[in-house]
Amino acid sequence: MDDLFLCGLKHSGKTYIGQYLAVCWGWKWIDADDLTKTGIPEGMTIRSFYKAQGAATFQNVERTQMSAFLSVSHPRTVVSMGGGAADNQGLLELCRLYGALVYLYVPEDVLFRRILADGLPPFLDPDDPKGSFHRLFFRRNALYGKACQIVLHLPDSPTVQQTAAWCGERLEGYKDGTQQFRI
Repeated sequence: MDDLFLCGLKHSGKTYIGQYLAVCWGWKWIDADDLTKTGIPEGMTIRSFYKAQGAATFQNVERTQMSAFLSVSHPRTVVSMGGGAADNQGLLELCRLYGALVYLYVPEDVLFRRILADGLPPFLDPDDPKGSFHRLFFRRNALYGKACQIVLHLPDSPTVQQTAAWCGERLEGYKDGTQQFRI
């Protein structure tokens, strides 16, 4: 399989860009969080499962569900990974066996502003949201930069549609099999 796995921090555009690419290319699109949900008890959210069971159990479910999806025949797929996939190196290594990992890099200040627009998320320290996000960004940026074969420094486009089109132009070679990228 030559699937494409979009990685990045929360609010980097993984979902919209993934859906856009899949439609333009005639591929399937999935959200990795939807795969993970199939492996947790009904009625629990990803966040509540993570909190109740801990990181190791959650990451095992992520890998198991992704492995189940990847191990069966499926059309070429764009997968929008969860924002915390950087912390699950086993998951990223598995995905690399089936395609390319693309890091959708967005500057820290832009992501922080986008995240706060939805209200303070529980993964940030309410007493130091900027500092806690900086530490998270610093760590995950390094992990994604190391794990991903392709790093796209997303432009500061006025719309997510323009950003998605920009990504599509740079990844066109992956779609057609030449695997030549304009980065």
